[in-house]
Amino acid sequence: MSNKKKRLTKALSMALGLLSMGGQFGSARWGAGAGDSAAPVGNFEPDPEPDLDPAPVPDPNFAPPPADNDEQHDDDVPDAPGAYGNEDESEAREDIRESVQLDLVEINDLLARFDSKKRSIQNLPTQGASNASLAVYDNLLKSVNLGIEGCSNLKMELMGILGHLAGPSFTIDTVGEEMEQAHRKLVQLKEMDANCKVQHDSLVSSLRMELNSVKEDAATGMVLNMQSVRGRIDASLAMLDELDDKLRVNNVGVGPYGDRIRVLRNSLSRLVTAVVSAGAAGISERDCRVYMQRIDDVNFDMGKLRDEIEDECISLTVRTDYDVYSDALEAASTQWDRFQSACDPDRLTGVVNPVAREQAMECFRMGMEVYNDVSARLIKKTNDACKAGVSTGVIVKASPEAERFCRQSLKQLSNVFSSCKKMYDKASRSTRRTGLSLTGERQLRAKDFFQNCRSINARGNMDALQKRSALLGELGKLLPGREELHTRLLDIVERPVEMNAQGNVEPSALQRKNILLIGNVGTGKTEEARRVLEAANIKSIFAKPGDFSSSDSANAFWENFLKETENATSNVVIVLDEIESILPSRWGDEEVSPAVANFNLFMDKLASRPSLMARYRGMIGTTNLSQERLDPALVSRIANVITVPSLSGDRL
Repeated sequence: MSNKKKRLTKALSMALGLLSMGGQFGSARWGAGAGDSAAPVGNFEPDPEPDLDPAPVPDPNFAPPPADNDEQHDDDVPDAPGAYGNEDESEAREDIRESVQLDLVEINDLLARFDSKKRSIQNLPTQGASNASLAVYDNLLKSVNLGIEGCSNLKMELMGILGHLAGPSFTIDTVGEEMEQAHRKLVQLKEMDANCKVQHDSLVSSLRMELNSVKEDAATGMVLNMQSVRGRIDASLAMLDELDDKLRVNNVGVGPYGDRIRVLRNSLSRLVTAVVSAGAAGISERDCRVYMQRIDDVNFDMGKLRDEIEDECISLTVRTDYDVYSDALEAASTQWDRFQSACDPDRLTGVVNPVAREQAMECFRMGMEVYNDVSARLIKKTNDACKAGVSTGVIVKASPEAERFCRQSLKQLSNVFSSCKKMYDKASRSTRRTGLSLTGERQLRAKDFFQNCRSINARGNMDALQKRSALLGELGKLLPGREELHTRLLDIVERPVEMNAQGNVEPSALQRKNILLIGNVGTGKTEEARRVLEAANIKSIFAKPGDFSSSDSANAFWENFLKETENATSNVVIVLDEIESILPSRWGDEEVSPAVANFNLFMDKLASRPSLMARYRGMIGTTNLSQERLDPALVSRIANVITVPSLSGDRL
């Protein structure tokens, strides 16, 4: 046999024998970096070397047998690489091509199985799975992806071998080595597919068991969800309470801040209602996420509001020129409102002295001209200070020049108003209705006041702010000079008692509705309370000395209060005129006086009856004693202590 034929037969046997080879092959990983730390299932790591017998040591005396005579006669010169006959080379190419085609079929089948496993893995339910199962899940998915990548790469290598067969550089030795490497990779991919199947089946079983465990814990989880949501809501409500306290401590006008706090509190109250309606069974995970998202939205808005309030409180500590001019402008406006209320020419309607009326009109016009001039100068200064602050962007403390200018402007306005008011008072005394005494005129004014307030409250074309402004105007006409006191009393008695999220009344809410008017004898404390309640169309329920002296009398007052409240067509307020005679202070070694103790029990009864809060608007007490001379247990129940200034001159 010639050397050329022997080499061709040996190469073809090697290439075709690779198709049926088994066993362990070492390989290197492909498709992943050398630095990958996690080793997926079936990764391409070198297999341990098989336990083979040591290679025999060559014998130095061994001589090869003599060459075959046929080889010596077939070719006289050594064979060159690739120097095959056309017929043998074509047969080798066809055998190798057929082997590659069979390998491609197996690779396509492997690729389909890997794709199927990947879809199955991705569709597995992992909610509630343990960390170990999730680790197996990630590792298995990584291995499947590695197998898919390996199949694709091997497929490209086999296609390259087919390309070599068609090229002019085809040699049996080169193609044989490529076929051997490709087949090793094919065997490893098969092993990886088998390992992935085992891991997949084990993972499916583990996830099924863990899912059943999650279902068993669902009921407990729903209860925990409700507790978690309720805890978040309570924490948010506590933050709103802190914002309320911050506004009061820093004396920041509630205004829009209070409205925004109420909106956020209402949102949380609706969430509390929804959670409570779920009952003892709790709430699902989905509802919990929805509620948590709503709470996050409220907390986000609350965070922005808190930042604004913080900025407002910080700005209060630094007084700028803009603040000085703004405050002066507001003070001038307040002086003008008081002057306009006290010297309104419309109050002189029906006078019989035209000269006196013209004098009153003239003093009003004089005061208005001076106010317009001062107001215009302050507005210009305010705008200039605002522009300067915006342009520099730096907070600068108020200058002495700005404070001096504002003091002079307000003093000028105050002097003019005082002079005009004296002229007006002199003119108004000469316009008193003929034939009426001071008492008769006072009664007539009170009658007009009551009729006007009733007419204002009955109007349907006025909103709450317009009605409030009109009622304050009527109070200013009847009791001039106390506009600030009227405003504060109306603020307290007009608002209903606050209810908590469960629809109950907190004791502190009732305390915020209690008012104590302190002033000297003859300052008009009772008159102020009576006229403010008349203006607001609120019924007065007066308590008498002895109503709380014993438990029987206190119960009788309670029954009478219930009857009056249920039959009333308007809101009601309890009035304790000369409160020290109705609720005397403790004496001797008493812990608390019986009357005060019975009154405190009465307030506790009110707190336990939320249905009464639709009508109840608070309690007003009057006294000419200081707080120190009243019972401490009584004073602790009253949140609003107001000092009524004394009257003098024409006002008295």
